[in-house]
Amino acid sequence: AAARTAADLTIAIEDAFAAVRPDECRNYLTAAGYDAYEPT
Repeated sequence: AAARTAADLTIAIEDAFAAVRPDECRNYLTAAGYDAYEPT
C-alpha cells in the first residue's frame, strides 16, 4: 500500500533503510555504477 501522508512516507523510508545493511547498500550502489563512499 502506498503512503498517504508525509508521516507514513517517512516511516516507509526509515523501514527501507533499516532493511538494508550498509555493506549491502554499498554493493548496490557499486553495481549501479556509482563510486560508493568507503569510510576510513
